[in-house]
Amino acid sequence: MGFAYFNFTTNFLNRMKSPQKVEQMAKVGLHTAIFALVLSTRHHQLKPIREETRLVAEENRKKREEAERKFSENKGLM
Repeated sequence: MGFAYFNFTTNFLNRMKSPQKVEQMAKVGLHTAIFALVLSTRHHQLKPIREETRLVAEENRKKREEAERKFSENKGLM
């Protein structure tokens, strides 16, 4: 996706005259930097949520295994 975006931007800028090109390049650079910052910030916000989700899933898996073990023990006693 990054390469396609780069090609699109390059082709778009190559069609412009020099003063317009400089101004547009500055805008594209600014938007790209803002987009990268937003992605980075969002990734760091989601990281603790992913870790918490993983821990809850692990806890649920252990509970399920314990319940299955107890069920099979009770079934063996009958």
